[in-house]
Amino acid sequence: MTYTRTRGAVSPGVARGNWCNQLGSVLSLEVDQLGTITGEYRSGTGPLAGRPYPLHGSCDPRPTTFPMALGFVVDWREVHGATAWVGHFFPEDDVIRMTWIMATETDAEDDWKSTMVGHDVFHRYSPMD
Repeated sequence: MTYTRTRGAVSPGVARGNWCNQLGSVLSLEVDQLGTITGEYRSGTGPLAGRPYPLHGSCDPRPTTFPMALGFVVDWREVHGATAWVGHFFPEDDVIRMTWIMATETDAEDDWKSTMVGHDVFHRYSPMD
């Protein structure tokens, strides 16, 4: 994977918008000038597919280079779990590449199987697509 760095003052708001990953999950991001990320996540798979879940995160409020690092968390209340995504926004490709880690509630003796790790690539899209 090649990482291209772009220099110059930029706004973190460039990551604002609607995004879809390889499994059909939909990410809607708002990014303010302080680097605070809010929005919603709709999983494309599993028992919670299609339902909106709020997300909260942050990014560099004054990035001077790309890719821009960002991260956010979703609380899956119905399944007593949470997922955290962290990665980079690549404006030249208009993609967000992220690694995620999901933890779910479990008994102490089954703790070893309560955490999963994966990778997502989000592409910008228009909700009319």
